[in-house]
Amino acid sequence: MQLINPNEIGTKISTLLVEADKTFISVSPYLDLSSWKKMIKCLEKSSSKIDIFFYYREIKEIDKQLLNRINVKLIHVPNLHAKMYFNEKECIVSSMNLYEFSDLNSIEIATLYSKKEDYHLLFQYFTKYIKSIPNSATPETIRTNSFKKKNPDPIKVVNGHNIYTWNEYKYKDEFLKFEKRLQQEFGKINCVYANGYMYVKYIINGFELFVYENEKLHLKYSTRTDKINKEAWNSIESHLENKLKEIKYTFRKGSDSEDQYRYHTWKFDSTNDLFQSLPIFQNLFGDKNLTQ
Repeated sequence: MQLINPNEIGTKISTLLVEADKTFISVSPYLDLSSWKKMIKCLEKSSSKIDIFFYYREIKEIDKQLLNRINVKLIHVPNLHAKMYFNEKECIVSSMNLYEFSDLNSIEIATLYSKKEDYHLLFQYFTKYIKSIPNSATPETIRTNSFKKKNPDPIKVVNGHNIYTWNEYKYKDEFLKFEKRLQQEFGKINCVYANGYMYVKYIINGFELFVYENEKLHLKYSTRTDKINKEAWNSIESHLENKLKEIKYTFRKGSDSEDQYRYHTWKFDSTNDLFQSLPIFQNLFGDKNLTQ
């Protein structure tokens, strides 16, 4: 057993991934990978050579789309709290989720197990309590036919951003212009380019913005169902509806299949409609506590 220093945990997990011969398994209840460039690069490089499985409890849409694009197999495990990372020979048990913020800021603990007897005890635990792929006794034998393996798309760097060469690559100029306009309105923002869309994290308090080709614009707020501040929502929804009377949009509420997360999504028909709406959202939601 080897104790890993807090500032080295993310690096050790990445090493476990890139040194895998056939399989890498991540058991992490919560994920935040969309801006973790080093981890994304390791996943993209490895996904064309090995099978990668992520066992999770909750996942953001941006991370789900990212991992689906590079053929990572996602397995939902309700009530998951354990954090474990495997290749064929070694295992890391840690307090840290696969969260970039935790890797950079939190004081975490992790241990690396390389001895065969320790490894098999930990993998037996994983097999008994977590694993949901049948007829597999060891990491080497885990396989899936639910997706077709393919190499990830190559990347081009435009203005310091990773732009993937997807079929809609012609929209990169529009995305970059849109980002520049957002920066003029909101100052420094965190934009992430993925396969066919642009993502802006927390453009307004708790809100995420998805910008797709052909001006498909989704402003989204999501929170755990048990943490919704219903009183705060009810007090501002009617005001918002009145304020947006002259703007073209559609509004939708929803939840995930396990009803653990509730989503509020506003879809706008054009960038002009969106930019007319953002100050309204800022005024109504900017200083509100929408969670309990």
